[in-house]
Amino acid sequence: MINHHHLLDALFCVYDLGVCEQITPVHNGRNWLYRLQCRSGKTLRLFALKIYRANGEHALAGKQMEKTVLDRLYPLFPHVPTLVSPVNEHEGLECHPWGVVLDGGTPASLYTWVPTTPYRATADQLRNVGKRYQQLRRALACIDMAEQYTNFTQSGMRLLEPVDEGLHLSDSVSFLNFTEYLKKIVSSHSHGAFIYDNILYLEAELETLKIFLGENKEILLRKNLALAHLELSPSNFGFGQNHSVKMIFDFDSLYCGLPMQDLAWLNATFCIDHRYGVDRYAEKLKVLMSSFDSAFPVTQSESELLLSFIRLAYLDSIYGKLRRASCGYDARMGFTREDILSLRWLQKNNSKLNSGVY
Repeated sequence: MINHHHLLDALFCVYDLGVCEQITPVHNGRNWLYRLQCRSGKTLRLFALKIYRANGEHALAGKQMEKTVLDRLYPLFPHVPTLVSPVNEHEGLECHPWGVVLDGGTPASLYTWVPTTPYRATADQLRNVGKRYQQLRRALACIDMAEQYTNFTQSGMRLLEPVDEGLHLSDSVSFLNFTEYLKKIVSSHSHGAFIYDNILYLEAELETLKIFLGENKEILLRKNLALAHLELSPSNFGFGQNHSVKMIFDFDSLYCGLPMQDLAWLNATFCIDHRYGVDRYAEKLKVLMSSFDSAFPVTQSESELLLSFIRLAYLDSIYGKLRRASCGYDARMGFTREDILSLRWLQKNNSKLNSGVY
């Protein structure tokens, strides 16, 4: 729960929301999310307040990028959050069209609340995930990146970087950079000990993927760069009672890369479960892919590269969580243990997956 009452008072002055009747914590992960029930006269309104754990230039660039993209997506792709812009100034808060900057440079944004239901892993929900993904991919491809190109490449936590000669893994990226940090937390955090024990494995995976990108350089050069969401996990899809996807959230991690990166993360988060075998993965993958529009299918080259990009997606996720934790943000590191176990699952089932069993 938010402890800073003066912060809430300031936010209500900035946004002119009326009287706050109830504040409900909704999510406590990479960011804090609250549902605000506000009343102005006889009008009752619901809002989502998102306060970021991270701060600094990267976080602010991400918020500006989100505002730019959301403005261009709607109404082309209406299943996106609606940002509420401040209407008043307030001493101590820096106001922007996307929200406010709190003490210490921490951004906070307000959205119109849309009632949704969580992902229940039903086949109908999974089919609609694929359908909405294809629609989002079309919409993102229509956005001209030239004007805001700098913002689209400033997320600062992505392993894969676009350069003139193609895509590559940053030379500065190394899981060994976190060895000392992990040593400090192994005694108090079981996940810290687990990750520490797997550092050399993660580093080896990183080197393997560097080789993969080099070997496929010519193929990747022929693919057009576009905006990629990069956070297409179950927690960022809001569903309706009829299993449709009402909303896709978290547009502040957009990145200029390959659309295949989003397809890889959909596979990783919706289809792969390290507790089960390849057959279960194949069943989920078939349901997901069956919902793709035949006019916008996954190409043969994308299919051949997909497994390596799924591995890249896991490494990217793990690296980002470690980096945030080592900088003092969200020390729990989310599903890092599960990401590593899924990477090992891919390695264990590599021959079956590459032979086309799935």
